[in-house]
Amino acid sequence: MSVFRITTLNQQRRARYEIAYTKIPSIIASDCMVDAQLEKYARLIVRYSIGAKKDQEILLGGPAQAEPLLLAMYKDALEIGAHPLLLPQLDRASEIFFENAKQHQLDYASPYRKYIYENINSFIAIMADSNRKALANVDPKKLAAVSAANMDIQQIVMKRTASKKLNWCGLVFPTDAFAQEANMSLGEYERFVYSACLVDKRDPVAEWK
Repeated sequence: MSVFRITTLNQQRRARYEIAYTKIPSIIASDCMVDAQLEKYARLIVRYSIGAKKDQEILLGGPAQAEPLLLAMYKDALEIGAHPLLLPQLDRASEIFFENAKQHQLDYASPYRKYIYENINSFIAIMADSNRKALANVDPKKLAAVSAANMDIQQIVMKRTASKKLNWCGLVFPTDAFAQEANMSLGEYERFVYSACLVDKRDPVAEWK
């Protein structure tokens, strides 16, 4: 092997290392920024939107895709001294349910679910769809049956909310599906959501107050 070829190979290797080590800090910085925004987002919802207090029971629900935000809220609720209950949902569970459920299953309302909404102090519902059209072709009669079966729970939520015995909040966790529907890239949609909620500010809770 000639001296020229050895020199060229060394230069190429050095260039690759330089590119790699130049990019790593920016990737780490980007990840840290996302984590910091998620923590501020979680803190805003837990401490301001539902006003969580020590010893309160809080239900945290959302798709598995929203795991980073669910865990951030779970951690913040624990730091306050509350009792958070995680209730994650699997992406295709609803799709499988409507494809396979018999009529008696469509008409069923879980007494355990009803008990939860009769007794919790707050609940947070995260929307993090991976497919916005997943239930587009479900028979409307099936959807209506499930809605009717759960009407009692809806009434409980409305009555307890009106009497200020229950606080709840619904929010979005940015996903590709939401971004596509908004004709945005995921990064653009994340910035849109965080900006709209003032999560891009130093102290979102203080900004909302």
